[in-house]
Amino acid sequence: MTALYGTGTGTHITITSPEYWPLPWYLRDYPNAGYWGHLVPTSEPVVIGRDYQAAELQSSLGKDYQWVGSYDLRPGVGLVLFCRRVP
Repeated sequence: MTALYGTGTGTHITITSPEYWPLPWYLRDYPNAGYWGHLVPTSEPVVIGRDYQAAELQSSLGKDYQWVGSYDLRPGVGLVLFCRRVP
């Protein structure tokens, strides 16, 4: 996904999920990943949240973002990925 923005590992990522381990390991090469643990206003190109945050994320992010998919982080912890639309 980061290739779409042309920023590679410099891409800014907002993680709103209160449960995020082992994302810091997976995203260790992305120094601009922020772990908030709750919903926050953001305009970063990539947003990762818990599955139960999906509706609120979609509402707050608006039409400029698209839902990319749902993923299991580990058993019992589902995540959703939203990315800002590329003009």
